[in-house]
Amino acid sequence: MEHSWLSLIPFLIVIGMAIWLKDILPGLVLGLVVGSILVTSNVLGGIQQSITYIVTTLSDPTNIKIVSFLYVFGGLVGMMNIAGGIKGLRNGLGRKSRVNVVC
Repeated sequence: MEHSWLSLIPFLIVIGMAIWLKDILPGLVLGLVVGSILVTSNVLGGIQQSITYIVTTLSDPTNIKIVSFLYVFGGLVGMMNIAGGIKGLRNGLGRKSRVNVVC
């Protein structure tokens, strides 16, 4: 239990990079690599282990279905955002709320 605080380092890296870059994917990849390096205590072994994690995760058909659904759903939300649907939803819900928020 003396090194259990080390398990927080990948999460802090992911959160920090997501806030700094305003994009989650680079932080997730770096967090995975750092976590793998911490597990193996070796840089090359950690990179090899992170590649093994990615390959085994993406070779499962169920995980591929989930990732595909998330990409399709993200594309749908992106199209709604471009078309102005998100702004209309925000304005519609804003009229029904009791709190006066300025955006």
